[in-house]
Amino acid sequence: MSARSSPIYDCVLRLKAVDAHEHLLPEQERLSVTPDVVWLFHQYSLRELRCAGMSESDAQAVMDLSVSLHKRWRIFKPFYESIKHTGCAQGVLCAMKDLYGCGDLNDKTYVPVSEEIARQNKPGITDRFLGQKGNIAHILNCNYQYRQPVDYAHPIVSLNIAAVWSPKSVVKDVRELGRKHRVAVTDLDSYLELMGRVYADYRKHKVIGVKTTIFPPARTIDKRRASGHFARFWRGKSLAPDARSSLFSFLQDAAIGYAAQSDFTVAVHCGIGAGVNYDFTDQHVRHMIPLLLRHPGARFDLFHLGYPWMGEAIAIAQSFPNVSLNLCWCHANNPSVYERAIADLVGSVASNKILAMGGDIWRLPDVAYGYLKLARLGLARALSGCVSDGRLSSGEACALAEAWLNSNAFAIYPKLKLPA
Repeated sequence: MSARSSPIYDCVLRLKAVDAHEHLLPEQERLSVTPDVVWLFHQYSLRELRCAGMSESDAQAVMDLSVSLHKRWRIFKPFYESIKHTGCAQGVLCAMKDLYGCGDLNDKTYVPVSEEIARQNKPGITDRFLGQKGNIAHILNCNYQYRQPVDYAHPIVSLNIAAVWSPKSVVKDVRELGRKHRVAVTDLDSYLELMGRVYADYRKHKVIGVKTTIFPPARTIDKRRASGHFARFWRGKSLAPDARSSLFSFLQDAAIGYAAQSDFTVAVHCGIGAGVNYDFTDQHVRHMIPLLLRHPGARFDLFHLGYPWMGEAIAIAQSFPNVSLNLCWCHANNPSVYERAIADLVGSVASNKILAMGGDIWRLPDVAYGYLKLARLGLARALSGCVSDGRLSSGEACALAEAWLNSNAFAIYPKLKLPA
């Protein structure tokens, strides 16, 4: 029996779910443009287009809405034919089919489907596609703002109050924050005081978590040495790479301490990113281990199952009580790996430590819908396989689906309140 016709499929698709990771911006960001079907491929599918051979200049041209759709389609089409079976492209195609009534993207359909996309680009688009059509009850939204596109989206903000480590930009951003919170930053102590006030503001605005990216371990330094590095950095002087990374690590540790005191879960990007021609091994999930050893009292939610290092991510979740695994974006990166990972997780990780899906999308609630729909289908197929081979009963599979799609989120992110 296929997942599509099984009770497991019916259960997984029917469940009200928590979308465990998006970057959805306020709707005006989407409504400010007139989108078309080529533009829907502008986020993660653009990586696939570039890796299929599209030049950077052509990639910029096909996503430039000031260029005619017909010209952009001619550039886009040959590369689209090479990527259309990838998870990222399939998410867009699922949205096209379910939301815009277009089952096949080709020379005859690209204009009418683009007209339909533009027609539906109106206020309420996020709720229509995700809340109503997608059956999403809550969205864990890393748009780094307090303002959210729908009232069931909950803010996740930056762990570090100064995330870009060049002296000019950091000093400017921190001084602006200092004026807002009435702290004149002159040294490390005043910077930490500002961090405390920012975290108090997070609590006031019902933030549910903070997000960071994992980096290779740095040499641990004490506050005296960190103060010296910070003073030099604050004066605009360059730091040696080891001093720079050690200072960043010290400040990250301080921020994690504030997060733990505030009962915020620390979401961590691990593994591959969206770009091309960069070394993503710095984000290897194994770099989490020193951080976890230093912060046993903080909660960490590891994003993307650490793809492509899923085995290491699973081992870390098996070894550290304060770690959960978030499968957001994993399906888009590799649908087959996503399904195999679910089968692996059933037999290896406590069932209360897993969140099954998230789109990881910015201005594309329609594409987020497509990603989430395909993740549900993948989850249903994987759990149906576990029922077929006798590892789970149908009831156990549905109970896992409910936990992974819904109830686990309220324990992993306690600031996300259970419905009354």
